[in-house]
Amino acid sequence: KCDWSSDVCSSDLSFVGQAATIERTIAPGLRMQINLNAEDVFGPNGSSLFDTVSDLAQQIRSGNVTGVDSAITSLDTHTTAMQGSLAELGTRSSRLESMQEANSAAGLTLKQQLSDVEDVDLTKAVMDLRLQETSYQAALSATSRVIQPTLMDFLR
Repeated sequence: KCDWSSDVCSSDLSFVGQAATIERTIAPGLRMQINLNAEDVFGPNGSSLFDTVSDLAQQIRSGNVTGVDSAITSLDTHTTAMQGSLAELGTRSSRLESMQEANSAAGLTLKQQLSDVEDVDLTKAVMDLRLQETSYQAALSATSRVIQPTLMDFLR
């Protein structure tokens, strides 16, 4: 909080969010954290990036060159930590994208395999049906010749 008329700022910034990790299942039996803890990214309360920026502003207002140099060094440290956090998020994002591509490819393969099992070759099915029909007709014809009805068969 700053009173700009007197150039006095108080540094009472604190993290009030949720510090818990958030995980999601990205594959059967595989979970992945999808967030970063703010304290890990910005630093703990009292020595966070925001406290450093506030301290830098205070040192600039007071004209303290040594304090400005110290705050800039601390700001560089926070910048490096944030770059590491961004790299970690980039790695996670890349891993999620590769898992998504692998899942998509696996889905296409499964669809193709299902199609290979379920789809019918229509010409082959018609030919098989005609062959079976011809065999059935031949069997009926042969049976009717072997069993000739007699007059006695009709009288019964």
